[in-house]
Amino acid sequence: MPLHSGVGTKMSLKQIFLLLISTLALASFANAFYVGYTDSDFYFEIYSGENYGFVDVPYSYYYEDWYYFDYPYRVNYFGNYYYYEPGWYQYSPSYWNYDPYAYSYYATDYYFYGGAWTYYPGWTTVYAPTYYGHYYYPPVYFYNTFTVGAPYDYPQEASCSELSINANNVSIEAGKTKTVEVSVFNDSRKNFKVNSVNVHIDGFEVTAKNIEFSETIYSKFSGKVQFELAAEEGSPSKELEAEVRINGEFADSTNCSGKDASDTFTINIKGNEATPATGSINSGNSAASQFETNYSTSFIVPRENSWREVASTETIPNTNDFPTRNSLQLGSLTFEPLKGNCNGIGLVVEPLSVKAKEARQRDFYLKNFSNADFIIDSVTATEAESFFSISAERIDSMVYSDNMARVRVHLLGGNTAEDEVGKARLTVKGHFDSGISCTESKEFEVYVDASFVAAGPEKFELTVPEKAELNGSGFVRIKADNPSNETAVIRMDAGNAIVSPSSITVGPRSLVERVIAVNGFDSDEELLVYSIEIPGALHSQKYTKLVKISEEAGSEGGIKLLSYTSMVEIKNGKGVLSVVVENNSGKAEEVKVRLTDLPQGFTADSSTVELSPRERRTVALQLESENEKGNFNAVLLVESESRVFRRNIELVVVEAEEQQEGQGVVEGLVGTAFAVLEDNALGIALGFVILVILILLYKIVSIDKRIIKKEHTWISYRNQ
Repeated sequence: MPLHSGVGTKMSLKQIFLLLISTLALASFANAFYVGYTDSDFYFEIYSGENYGFVDVPYSYYYEDWYYFDYPYRVNYFGNYYYYEPGWYQYSPSYWNYDPYAYSYYATDYYFYGGAWTYYPGWTTVYAPTYYGHYYYPPVYFYNTFTVGAPYDYPQEASCSELSINANNVSIEAGKTKTVEVSVFNDSRKNFKVNSVNVHIDGFEVTAKNIEFSETIYSKFSGKVQFELAAEEGSPSKELEAEVRINGEFADSTNCSGKDASDTFTINIKGNEATPATGSINSGNSAASQFETNYSTSFIVPRENSWREVASTETIPNTNDFPTRNSLQLGSLTFEPLKGNCNGIGLVVEPLSVKAKEARQRDFYLKNFSNADFIIDSVTATEAESFFSISAERIDSMVYSDNMARVRVHLLGGNTAEDEVGKARLTVKGHFDSGISCTESKEFEVYVDASFVAAGPEKFELTVPEKAELNGSGFVRIKADNPSNETAVIRMDAGNAIVSPSSITVGPRSLVERVIAVNGFDSDEELLVYSIEIPGALHSQKYTKLVKISEEAGSEGGIKLLSYTSMVEIKNGKGVLSVVVENNSGKAEEVKVRLTDLPQGFTADSSTVELSPRERRTVALQLESENEKGNFNAVLLVESESRVFRRNIELVVVEAEEQQEGQGVVEGLVGTAFAVLEDNALGIALGFVILVILILLYKIVSIDKRIIKKEHTWISYRNQ
């Protein structure tokens, strides 16, 4: 007796698979109708707090398909990041969550209203609440959308304590003028607008004038304040306390007064005191001193000595082996000059600053408080860091008693990308006529200001494609690497075509990737010119050759691209790209299939076939890769007399492993699924993949049933 499966009382396995296949197919088509408007294969991250972070609403304003971003942001698209600066961006189609590539751009100083663009810096605090009526708040640690009416009370993000003001001590000679620079770093997440700067000096000998400052100090960037100090002629040697006070406002309306944003520094005045030329000192109870001089006179009191009160009749023994002058008695006060010993030698130094890659020199002074002349034998300067070099020379060979001598220091700033501070030491060796040798050594700080590094074209790297094939309009992706401390500007021009944005700014020490939109391209060929402008460097240019591809709609009877493998997996260095084309015309047509824009390390076949009228054919291109692992991109071109098709292809190189039987068939079907349903690939193609698997299972079950049926028939026949 043959075995029975119970058909009629229970649903067969074959019917279950058919039902599942039908249900899945219906779900896939429903998904195709819906997912395209709600799902997304990418997400946005906002730059804030020195990090990028995901936010639900990354833009600040939305108006007529334009999105305004307050912060730098990036788009994560299938694991690849694309970086953008603050400003207005438009995405096409108008549903911005369709496409991760921005098509058009306007800078932050413009606002859009009534179909027109207006240049108005600071419009966000003037027109935005009125024109747009709502404000989306995008910082990393806020995940909700704020919808409010005008006027809007902005949440406070910035604090005055986030302004770092660095004013260094200054030395100035009497009767001289000196330019002083003070750096201001904005560590907040908001731009800071400087309204005014005051320089307060606690004294009348020095005045500040010609104060200049950066009007806006952008978030995470430095600005500067510059002014001149003028010391009066005849000013004595003294130190004055000074303070730089900055008044301004952050973009979130946080106000900072001078008491909130300030820094103090010391002004060291080197006076015009002169050593008396001739004169005599009469010791005794009277202090009669007569000098023939045109200058005011004073006695320099060394730091190592002090005035002492003694009785008028007391005498102080003179222990100087080489007496050259008498002790001085003024009433009850007696001062004994230092003898010819090392305690009377003092070196006066101060911090130095130098611009990177520049040289400067400065004179320091060696004071001799003793009553004997000091002979300078050698002067040396040593550095403890690698970002600057220093040397010294003697200008005066002798320091006369109660006088000073000059020691000149030569400083060279190194090629550093960041501001640095280090230590240097100045050493002076010499002797007295008595044979006593002395060594005086002092350490001081050296500041190297890297903000003045001139970034030449050899430092700035701009990576652009050699050629781009466009169909009236399209996109070109560029990458700029600016390791210097200068802001670079890239200006782009493509003849009669419209380039958007027409310029981009690359900040100091930053890496930028941008997608450039080219519209209105109606020439056969044109050059897209990139002009690189960097302060202090020669301008340079790079080019991308734009080539027009005519992709006409064609008639109903033209060549059709039915399907292609959008993702090709490369295993063991080899892969296959399948393309299905059909000729719907009434005449034979020649079709050429090839890959362009192949990454380095890839090779691919090209194929030219002739299709008869109504003929459909599958064209397979063999690919080889020397790359070990990674994701790469290429472009598929299908060209005929009537049509030209251009499609993006993803090449996935995986680690070498043994191919499993039947695996290539399924992978080809999966890849074709994504290609056929390219607009709604994520949701629809997943359903298609599951559908393919069910079909394969259905085939296997059908084969198994036929085998079982044959076996049962053979057994039944033998039993007869």
